Amino acid sequence: MAIDVGDLVDPLKRAVSPPGTDLFPDAVDAEYEGHLSDAFWELTMWGYISGYTEDEGVISQDQATPTTDLGRDDQQLMVLVAGINIVRMAMFNVNTTFRAVAGPTEYEVRKGASLLAEVLKSLENRLEGILEGLPDSNSGGNVSYFDVITQRSSYYPDTYWGY
Repeated sequence: MAIDVGDLVDPLKRAVSPPGTDLFPDAVDAEYEGHLSDAFWELTMWGYISGYTEDEGVISQDQATPTTDLGRDDQQLMVLVAGINIVRMAMFNVNTTFRAVAGPTEYEVRKGASLLAEVLKSLENRLEGILEGLPDSNSGGNVSYFDVITQRSSYYPDTYWGY
């Protein structure tokens, strides 16, 4: 049985908006589904989800794996990663200072950029704590491969891949 990422749109909306509000009223479900698909592939790239594939918003098992659905815990991890990505992108659009002058009247509003940075940092720390708590069997070789490439690039900065 396959899982439709559209089924995770409501949990994602709850993850990015306080109760009783909609911080993204112009967003359509297809945009949320896109973020969820991106989160699935990020987690696959990091090695935390394996044995599944996603095609047009439907997550199913690879042919070589046993017939089990993607667990609810992995689905919630997708929601968390997608939510972090949405909040991070929304922060890019936040103006930290607005100032208007009309004749002798001045009006200025400031939002603390440090507060926004702390919100993002807390979300990233939450994700890091969850990923560290996952069993070692979920952490695949993909992450190690990227770590090796990054490390080689730092030793040989003259070329991108360190060759």
